[in-house]
Amino acid sequence: MYLLVETWVIVVPIVAVILIGGGIALYVFWGKGKHLDNEILEVENHLGQINALPIKEKLAKLEVIGKNNVVFNSVYEEYQNLQKESESYYQLEIVPDIEKARAELKNKKYENTVTALKGLQDKVSTYETKINKIDQRLNEVLKDDISTRSYETTVREKFKQYHDLYLSMEDDVSVYKEELENREKLIQDKFAGYDENLRRGHFDDANDELHDIEKMTADATAYLNDTHQAIVMITKELPRKLNETITMFNEMKDQYPLYHIAVGTNVTKIKDSISQLAERLRMFDAANINDSIQATNTEIDELRDKLENERESRIEYEEKHDTCCDKESDIEKSHNKYMREVSHLSTIYKIDDKLKAKSNQVRSDVQKLSIIRKSLESLECGNQPYSLRVVKIREMATQIDAVGKSIDEYKKGIEELKSDAENAYQLVYDSSYQLKNAELDLRNAKHDIMISRYVESFNKAYAIIEKLNNIIGQTPIDISETRTLTSDLKMISERLLNDVKLDLETKEYCEQLIVFANAYRGNFSDIARSTSKAEDLYRTGRFKEAIDILNQAILTSRLELPEPLKKNPLEPRGE
Repeated sequence: MYLLVETWVIVVPIVAVILIGGGIALYVFWGKGKHLDNEILEVENHLGQINALPIKEKLAKLEVIGKNNVVFNSVYEEYQNLQKESESYYQLEIVPDIEKARAELKNKKYENTVTALKGLQDKVSTYETKINKIDQRLNEVLKDDISTRSYETTVREKFKQYHDLYLSMEDDVSVYKEELENREKLIQDKFAGYDENLRRGHFDDANDELHDIEKMTADATAYLNDTHQAIVMITKELPRKLNETITMFNEMKDQYPLYHIAVGTNVTKIKDSISQLAERLRMFDAANINDSIQATNTEIDELRDKLENERESRIEYEEKHDTCCDKESDIEKSHNKYMREVSHLSTIYKIDDKLKAKSNQVRSDVQKLSIIRKSLESLECGNQPYSLRVVKIREMATQIDAVGKSIDEYKKGIEELKSDAENAYQLVYDSSYQLKNAELDLRNAKHDIMISRYVESFNKAYAIIEKLNNIIGQTPIDISETRTLTSDLKMISERLLNDVKLDLETKEYCEQLIVFANAYRGNFSDIARSTSKAEDLYRTGRFKEAIDILNQAILTSRLELPEPLKKNPLEPRGE
């Protein structure tokens, strides 16, 4: 039993070592084969990248150019030989080595595989150098071709954009289709010339062709963009507007006098202008053409506006004609009546210069209105345009208003004459009555000194009344003098009546104040002295001084005035 255990102790470690060593050997052996397979794949992939260079395409392009160009043909033959040599090297040197490396790897001869790979990589490097050199030298030879073709792409794209633009406007510019397609054909011909130069390897000439094509395309594009609206205006809009105007004229010509517009002559002129504009576009002459289009468009608008003005003028003429003529006739009749009234009034009133000027203005305005009416009738008899007739209708309406204002001003002046005369009559009566009553009140006051103060003023007032009464009592009444005397009489009589009234009230108040003070004469010495002075002043008509002396004495004596005496007529009264 002991021996058995001891044997297992020795055997197990040995087996373990064998198994571990075998596993490691197996891992190393399998891993190295995978690594070498990857290296071969990398070489193959790298060869694929080298062979992917477009050398054959470039040689084909060079061959085409060489068929028409001796220089390029010799270059082509040189590089074609180099390419064949490179292909031969690839087939004879590289392909067999790849196959050999694969075979060694398949047979698990790793050392031989590593040796084969080392030789293969060196040959691939040599092959790559040959191919890159050929590719670079071909690029140098074909750089003008590449540059030109790149430029060609840009130019063709611009031409395509122009063609698309033309197609988008084709309906609007269809009238110039032939001219525009001829221009496009010239560009296409230029492209054909370019292709030929490119095929022959004449790159400078090919580039010149492309420059020409680019400029022609830019010019054609600019022309379409700049003239599209102009073409629409010339081929569609202007003819449409002109035809509408002609239709309007045809509808009106039998109902309106239109000879002054010279429609036929103007239409012919406008048609010629449109034709000239169309021909300019046909010749691709678009310089300042929009200004010319605008001028022609304005001519059409002006012609149409003249016709429309005749139509509107007739409407206004017919709306206002009867009314204005009726008013003019009424004014003419009323003016005759008015003139008779003026003649009659001149026998009653002496007409001043201001009123005469108003009368003359009325006569002048009525005569002017009559002249306008006769001028209108002349236009109507001569079948003149409604635009001229309506001017006269407007002048009539304006003049009718002017006549109305002149008559109103004159009537106002006449009313003022009558009013001033009537006011003068009333003032003479009222003033005489009021002054007589004031005289009577003065006499009844029985104070000679006070009465004497107003004798001159009364005489002056009565003198004005007498003079005014004489003027308004005879015809024609001199209203100017009447107004002056009326103003003087009002001023003098109002002042005189106010003064008399105040003087009478002051006298009455002074008397009552003296009576009140006399009641206290025996009690107050100051009152006694002041009352004596006041009585003396009263007798001489100096009522205010008497009132002041008594009021001061009463105030000093602290006497209370009765309620009626508290209202002094000389003191300001509250409103």
